[in-house]
Amino acid sequence: MPNDFVHVIFKDNENNIWLGTRDGIFIWNKKKRLFEDWRQYFDRPDWPALANTRIYHIIQDKNNRYWIGTSVGVYLVNKNSDETIRFGQQENGSRKISSNLVYTLLEDSDGLIWMATIGGVDVYDPATDKLIHYNKAEGQLSSDFVISLCEDKRQRIWIGTNAALNIFDKNTQQFSYLDENDGLPSNYIYEIVEDKNHDLWFATGNGLCRYNLDKNEMQVFTPEDGLQSSEFNLRAAYCADDGELLFGGMNGFNTFYPDSLKGNPYVPDIVFTAFTTTRNNQQHEINITPDSKVVLKHDVQSFTIEFAALEFTNANKNSYAYKMEGISSEWNEIANRKFVPFFALPAGEYTFSVRGSNNDGVWNQEGVSLQIVVLPPWWRSKVAYLAYFLMVVLGIWAYIKLRERRLLLEKVKLEKKVLERTIQIKEQNEVITAKNKELNELNRTKDKFFSIIGHDLRNHFNIIIGFSENLLMSFKNMDAANQERHISNIYKSSIQANDLLGNLLTWARLQRNAIAFNPERVKVTEKIREILRFHEEAALKKNILIEIFAKEELVANVDVNMFSTIMRNLLANAVKFTHNDGEIAVSVSKQNSWCEVKIADNGIGIAADKLQSIFSIESTEVVRGTNGEKGTGLGLVLCKEFVEKHGGKISVKSQVGKGSEFVFSLPLHESTKPQSIV
Repeated sequence: MPNDFVHVIFKDNENNIWLGTRDGIFIWNKKKRLFEDWRQYFDRPDWPALANTRIYHIIQDKNNRYWIGTSVGVYLVNKNSDETIRFGQQENGSRKISSNLVYTLLEDSDGLIWMATIGGVDVYDPATDKLIHYNKAEGQLSSDFVISLCEDKRQRIWIGTNAALNIFDKNTQQFSYLDENDGLPSNYIYEIVEDKNHDLWFATGNGLCRYNLDKNEMQVFTPEDGLQSSEFNLRAAYCADDGELLFGGMNGFNTFYPDSLKGNPYVPDIVFTAFTTTRNNQQHEINITPDSKVVLKHDVQSFTIEFAALEFTNANKNSYAYKMEGISSEWNEIANRKFVPFFALPAGEYTFSVRGSNNDGVWNQEGVSLQIVVLPPWWRSKVAYLAYFLMVVLGIWAYIKLRERRLLLEKVKLEKKVLERTIQIKEQNEVITAKNKELNELNRTKDKFFSIIGHDLRNHFNIIIGFSENLLMSFKNMDAANQERHISNIYKSSIQANDLLGNLLTWARLQRNAIAFNPERVKVTEKIREILRFHEEAALKKNILIEIFAKEELVANVDVNMFSTIMRNLLANAVKFTHNDGEIAVSVSKQNSWCEVKIADNGIGIAADKLQSIFSIESTEVVRGTNGEKGTGLGLVLCKEFVEKHGGKISVKSQVGKGSEFVFSLPLHESTKPQSIV
């Protein structure tokens, strides 16, 4: 032989013997009495040499064409024509298969060619030249690693993989599968062979299995039955013309006629062989008979029941099932295990039943049973429960008497509590009245708040809309001066609306305590000069002189944002209500532990009847400035809220036509030392 590694032996219709090796194909030349290269034998030098190629399977179809499964794809050759076709993973169209490694080929009863690859199953229809792919990704196969193929008498295709046995039904075009849960000894299916009785034989990775299609029954054979090994070789199986089956495995091969394998019809007797208990960590055996009743004390920690099927043809393959009525009425199959342990069973009566089978699965359905009684401890006996009942009755009687006495005492306490509660209700009514008054005040404040939003904001937006509409309608006909006037008015109204909305939001947050109060050391005069820079432009437009007077630099303990809001509103009002060429004086002085700030102007002043309400949300009357400037009406309300937040006070003195003076106080920092101002 030219190569010692032979993967397949094939006899064609002309009785030629083919060898598929690891180095090509060779055919027996009867005249020369040697194996020749197949191209030389058929005088077809144009056929592929297949050198260094593993040949896994060879079949001859109904048209006498040869199909060759290799490690580099599938080759189709016809010795009566020049037809040579290769199916491979790199080919295109109907020649492209899932993988080049092809273990098995099968021509089914419909003339379709099935190819088992390591990438799934490919089915080629020579009549239509179409190829169909089946794989795991599409949910058709249990695994893409396909090893064996077989068609049964019902024209179903059986597909052996490394992860279960797949079945394809041509009528429904659906896949199903069998695995170890269905009785297979292993999910690794090396080969599938149909015998003369149309039973299927599966050579697996853990034994040989016969499957009866009509009865849907499986019978597993293991080394105990005479197998050379529990594992077989890849596709090492053959069904001879006379029905003899041959299966090759790890330690040789088995050969037999299926009809010679007669089952074991004997129904085995089932007997109990031992009953062992564990008590105080010591084991004790109990003699039992089929009619005996086992009584166990409550302190038995565990017990084990042993049994056996009296059938010794292949005792290791005898199977058993048991149930313990009192715990469950279901039968539990335990394979060939011949004992069942139980641990810490509660007190009660139980019936243990066991049945078994011989090595061929013939069961003794009657089995044997054993009555078991587990006694309760003394504290759970009938006498104990009677004593418990009497104790409960006495306890209830004593409880009723004590309850009556307690009710009398509670009646006295209750009368006292009613009096106390009456007084509390009166006090709570007074609190509720005060809260209602406060709530009414808040409602009035809310109404005022929304009135400002609905009236003042609406006025600003009406102005903006009016000027915008006029500008939009007459823009082309306006001169530059009118255009500039309209844009200026829109800008001013937008600024005023923004200021009003900002003050409203700040005031609303203050009412909800949503503004954080974070006091820190602040140099008052220095901070005032910083804030004053934001008002220089407005003052310059009206030629107003603003002076700051301070003998020393005072350090106050204030919230920077709140202090900035106070100064910004007071300075803005002073500039707004001071005539052109007017003066504003800001003075800072120390009054005990307080820093006092005064802002005085020589503007239009405030009427006496308005002085008491200018810090209230109830009187947010908007007065225009000396140049028509318009405010929000909320600035002084915020100033009062923020000053009082610091524990200080704010006041005002004013005369109409002579000006106004606002004074507020803020707490000084404890470690403040006078600093001269340069």
